[in-house]
This record gives sequence, structure tokens and C-alpha cells, in this order.
Amino acid sequence: MCKKVKLTHLIFADDLMIFCKGNLASVNRVIEALSHFSATTGLEANMEKSSVFLAGIDDDTRNQIIKRTRFAVGEFSIKYLDLPLLPKKWRKTDCWSLIDKITQTIKVTYSKKLSYA
Repeated sequence: MCKKVKLTHLIFADDLMIFCKGNLASVNRVIEALSHFSATTGLEANMEKSSVFLAGIDDDTRNQIIKRTRFAVGEFSIKYLDLPLLPKKWRKTDCWSLIDKITQTIKVTYSKKLSYA
């Protein structure tokens, strides 16, 4: 779904999600980018709050990635901003909770702005 817009990471307030291929070369590039960012800005990731989510890779690669990142291993299924994060492509039914939230927000916002007159 994100291929057309070339989405590689998402930032929400002080949260950051970085997506990459499930191989050590890609993970090394991400770690290099984070190190460069840290050296440039003085900001560092909180390792206690950082997690890596792995799907569709063999055990050897999995162990290498965990060793390289030193992040805790997160487990699916989880929710972020009350939406499910899945290790596979979303189906239409997976999007209904998002559509419902957006619809509800619109209803609440507009109902506050409309007068009874």
C-alpha cells in the first residue's frame, strides 16, 4: 500500500517506526542512519522503549539482527494508535477500525460546530 508514496518510516509525536527488508545489510544501514542522526543532533533512541519486529526470516538472520540492534523483540499482534500492526499486507477488513475511527472523529468534530438553529 505504501509503494507508490515510497513510505519507509512513520513518525508520530515522539515515536518513530522504521521499516526495512529483513536482512542484515538493510538493518546495518538503518543502524548507521540512527548513529549518524545521533552524532548530528545529540538525540539518542531509548533502548528500553525500542523494539524490533521480525517476520518471514530464518532463525540465523533473526539472531544476527537481534544481536546487531540490541533491541527487545516485539511480538505480533500489537496495536499502535489503536490500530493493528500486522506482519502481512492489510486486507479490507483490517482497515474498518481505522475508517470507523475517522468517521467517529468527523461526527464529533462537526456536531460540536453545528448549532441547533
